[in-house]
Amino acid sequence: MEIRTLIIVAIIIVVAVIAYFLLTSRGSAAQKTTTIAGPVNGTTSMTVPPYVTTYNSVKSNNMTNITGVNIKIDYTGPAQQNGAACSRISTASAQSSKGRFNANANFSYYFYMYSTTCNFTITSVGIDNNGFKILYVQPTLPYLLPSYSNIQMSVGVKSPNYNFTGPLSITVYAK
Repeated sequence: MEIRTLIIVAIIIVVAVIAYFLLTSRGSAAQKTTTIAGPVNGTTSMTVPPYVTTYNSVKSNNMTNITGVNIKIDYTGPAQQNGAACSRISTASAQSSKGRFNANANFSYYFYMYSTTCNFTITSVGIDNNGFKILYVQPTLPYLLPSYSNIQMSVGVKSPNYNFTGPLSITVYAK
């Protein structure tokens, strides 16, 4: 075989192996979802099963065990837009069994934001647990969520360097 053909075959194999590992590292995503709608100019909380994917872990004797995720929506926008009541912004999440990993691990959490009759601007996302840090939020914020639409959000998180068992508390700020 020519050297050029061998290089092409090697590149194809490397790409296939990387794609396989990326696709299989997402965890099982059963399509069980929970949705809740919140009041105008208030907050709504919900607990959903975790959907986390470990992508970087540092060896540690401490463990992080996410048992659920509390999502609080802090909406401070207008009560009406174009004569329609802005009363519904909600979230939903997929379930996965991957919620236990080493302390100091980086992981991603995925959830969906839905809107009904009004546009909402998602301005920021915060974590209420001590020691947890947000690494990134996708899509880039601020993000305009048009009426009758939804968006999948991804929050990259670094877990603390101590034993933790319990729910992760995330606040989504919208106006």
